[in-house]
Amino acid sequence: MKEKLKTALLVVLVAGSLMQSYMLAYNQPNFIPIRETAYIRTELTGAEKSVEDLVFPSEMILHFGEERHTLLYPKHYFYDQIFEMLTERSFQGVRPIARYTKDWNEIRNERQGLEITFPDGLPFSVLQSLFQIEGEVHRMNDYIDRIWLTSTEREGEVRAYFFADRGFSAYEATRIDLSAHELARYVNLGSYLNELNNFTLLHGKYYVPQESLHIPIIELPYSTITPQQLQNSLFIDPSISRNLLERDGTEIFTDGKRGLQIDRMNQWMTYSDPVAPAPGRTVPEESFLTAMQFVNQHGGWNGSYTTDMFNQEWTQVVQYRHYYGSYPIFAQSDTPFGYMRIVLQQGVVSNYERSLITLDLDVEPEREEYLLAGGMTLERKLEQYEFNAAVERVFPAYRAVIKEETVRLMPVWVVELFNGEIDFLI
Repeated sequence: MKEKLKTALLVVLVAGSLMQSYMLAYNQPNFIPIRETAYIRTELTGAEKSVEDLVFPSEMILHFGEERHTLLYPKHYFYDQIFEMLTERSFQGVRPIARYTKDWNEIRNERQGLEITFPDGLPFSVLQSLFQIEGEVHRMNDYIDRIWLTSTEREGEVRAYFFADRGFSAYEATRIDLSAHELARYVNLGSYLNELNNFTLLHGKYYVPQESLHIPIIELPYSTITPQQLQNSLFIDPSISRNLLERDGTEIFTDGKRGLQIDRMNQWMTYSDPVAPAPGRTVPEESFLTAMQFVNQHGGWNGSYTTDMFNQEWTQVVQYRHYYGSYPIFAQSDTPFGYMRIVLQQGVVSNYERSLITLDLDVEPEREEYLLAGGMTLERKLEQYEFNAAVERVFPAYRAVIKEETVRLMPVWVVELFNGEIDFLI
C-alpha cells in the first residue's frame, strides 16, 4: 500500500514539474509598466567642469580716459572676446612693486586700459592655470583679486599689474606681448556701450552706472535632489547606511564614518567625512583641483558656477557661486541657495554643502522686463545705506525667491563690505 502511495505521489510531482516547465517556456509574462512620473532617477547627472569653467572674472572694466568707464559682465560678447585674448598673452618677469608709488585713480581716469576682477582673490598658482604668468610667483603667497592692463606715458608700451586681495601688495609684469595699439583696439570694443551708459568711479573703490540697467526678471521651474541620489553619489556602499530623523525634520544618513544631513525645510544638504590630522601644508592649486574633481565625481554641476572664495590656510574653504546668464545668484541670509561649498583638511575633502534645488535650465524661462535703478537713484541709496563707509564693492545680481514649484530671480544691487559680508541694497 505504501509503495503504491509513493508511486502515485511521484507521478503527481513529475507531472507538476512538467507543467511548470511548459508554462515557463511558452507562457508570456505579464509585465507591469512603470509609470514615467513615478520613476526616480538614482544617479546625479550634473555636468563636469574644468578650471577654465570655474575661474572667470566677475566683471571687466574698460577705461577710455577722460573719466569714462564701462563695465562688462560674463557672457557678454565683448567680455568673452577680451578674456580669450588675455588667456593667450604671456605675462613675463612678474615682480613685486611698491603699491603706493602711483596714483592709480588718476591712471584709471586718464589712461586707456582694462581691469578684470576676482571677488575674493586667487593665488598665482591657480591663475597660472588660465594665464601664461612667468616669474618667481611660487614664492608669492598673496591672493590676486585684480589684473590691470594699462598704457604708459611711453608711446606703444603696455604695463600689466596684479593686485593682492584686500592687501598692500602689488606686482608688475615687466614684459607682456601686447602693444598699446592692440590694447586700444580691445578697449574700444565697448566704446558704443560707454556712449549709452557711462560708469562713474565712486570713492576710488567701486563703479555705478549713470543710467539704469536692463536686466530681466527670470522665473524657472526646478526639481530637487532625492536622498537616494545623494546616498548613491556620496557613500561607497549605500546599502550599509542607516538614517535618523530629528525632531525638526532634519534627516541624517551615516555609514559609520561619513555623514549626510538633509535639511528639508531649507532644501539643503551637508556631507561630512572626518579626516585624520596630518602634518604639513598643501599646495593651493592641488586643493583647488581636488575640490573641483570632488564635485565632478559626486553629482557634477547644475549650471554655471565661478569660484568666489578660496581660503588657503590649514583648513581650505572653496566656495562656488551660481550664475544665471551674466549675474550671480544670492538668496536671503536665512535661505541657503546659490552656492556650493567645499572644506578641505590637508588637501582632503572633509565637508561638502549644496542646495537640493536644481534649476531646470532646459526649458524657456518666463521673462519680465525690468530696469535696475542706476544714476542718482542708486547713489542716494548708497549714501543712505547704514554701513556706507564700509562698502568696498557694488554689483548687480539676482536675488532668488524660492516658490513651491519655481525660483524667481529678481535683479538687485548687492554691496560687499570690507569684511567680506554681502548685503542687498533695497
